[in-house]
Amino acid sequence: MIDFIVYIETMSSKLRKIRSKIFISFYGFVSISVLYFAAFLFIENGKSLVRIQNNSSNEALSEFTTRFYNSLKYSDNNKGLFNLNKEHISSAWHNIDKSTISLKNYLYHYSKDKDYSELPGGYIDIINDEIIIGSNGKGEMFLFNVKKKSAHKLNSNLSEIFASQNYKRKVIKNLRGRFGVRDIYLDRKYDRVLASMVVDVNGQGCYGMAIYESKIILNPSFDKSKRLNFTELFKTNSCNSDFGGHALGGRINRLNNKILFTVGDLDHNLDGDIRIAQSKKNAIGKVISIDNDGSFKVISMGHRNQQGMVIFNGKVIITEHGPRGGDEINLISDGKHYGWPYYSYGIGYDFHAKHRVKHTNKYKKPIFYFTPSIAISEIIHYKGNEFPYWKDKLIVSSLKAKSLFLLDIDPLTMNILSVERIYVGHRIRDIKEMPSGSIVFITDDQNIVFLNKSLKSLILDESKIPFIK
Repeated sequence: MIDFIVYIETMSSKLRKIRSKIFISFYGFVSISVLYFAAFLFIENGKSLVRIQNNSSNEALSEFTTRFYNSLKYSDNNKGLFNLNKEHISSAWHNIDKSTISLKNYLYHYSKDKDYSELPGGYIDIINDEIIIGSNGKGEMFLFNVKKKSAHKLNSNLSEIFASQNYKRKVIKNLRGRFGVRDIYLDRKYDRVLASMVVDVNGQGCYGMAIYESKIILNPSFDKSKRLNFTELFKTNSCNSDFGGHALGGRINRLNNKILFTVGDLDHNLDGDIRIAQSKKNAIGKVISIDNDGSFKVISMGHRNQQGMVIFNGKVIITEHGPRGGDEINLISDGKHYGWPYYSYGIGYDFHAKHRVKHTNKYKKPIFYFTPSIAISEIIHYKGNEFPYWKDKLIVSSLKAKSLFLLDIDPLTMNILSVERIYVGHRIRDIKEMPSGSIVFITDDQNIVFLNKSLKSLILDESKIPFIK
């Protein structure tokens, strides 16, 4: 009996010890979890603070929170590969450092603007390696200093031109913020800045597209205080009074002595007068060239919504939104019809397959298309040395996919050999290459973002395997 009692007490003591260990382990686990959760909240709140502020102290906070996050995320072996003050993006060819700077005081949010939903974040061009010029969707211009990571407003009348259109006064079903500025372009040949905009063509709520120009002195002593006075260079004669600011196009570029301009179909092909978009006598649904006197020539037609354009080895390449699917990359040839609305690699928004698939006869097919849609935006030809494995490739930006797409294109056949998707986490409205070779883009969530090659290369260069003689 005594032995039994001793046995029971011994077992009870062991059970208490086990229970104590479980108690300590449980509360230890809870404590550690709470600490990690607190760290997570701290990081996320810190990032949120940085996203909604725009001054030097919050820039320091951004670097601190990013560094803290990276110190938890990366192993000791990997920490030497990256700048821990930057966000990191992996790609097949390069490790990439991403710097995000809030421009909340200068850009509007695509989905949160109280007056205009779906207002484009903004558009930019590069003055030099230190200064970027930009405009938001309402024509409010700014200059961004790359070294100081700060912006200030630029005095111009572009926002007054925007306000004079008085879009909200018009009776338009489903009015959206797509009305407004659609691109800016520095035309160095004539020391001017060009801006495209949706405009009221007849003063009665019939909308088309226009380009405005202002003189700008593009030299090292660039006068930041001088007012930019925009005047009309070109305006479409045709317009549409019953659409929601969709299918506008609006990209500007230069080829030799001509300004090139993409004009969307303004929804005429489906909801307006299809005869307007299919006529060669106007600019609607076309890529056009414009002389300095405002006269124009139709280069190509059969386009829907061409939101990107690049000159690649003397050839014009555009990006074009399909309907539900079928975002296209088109190599432009003079006098060709690119199929819209008869042919498309997408379907209608109502899921009706009203378009023919696979271009035939006189209708020219794209050199590449995306289905499902990525909501394609701008396209650039990368020529820099910051990302050497990207050199002479095309970079396509996107809205819905929140990604860059790196396209390897054969310059002789113009065939696209490969496509790599690089997720960046933002709707990208405009993208440019800096003189240094870094990449900069404007987002629809009020940020300007820079991409640079990380501290250490992903790929180790070696002497190449010799050919057998």
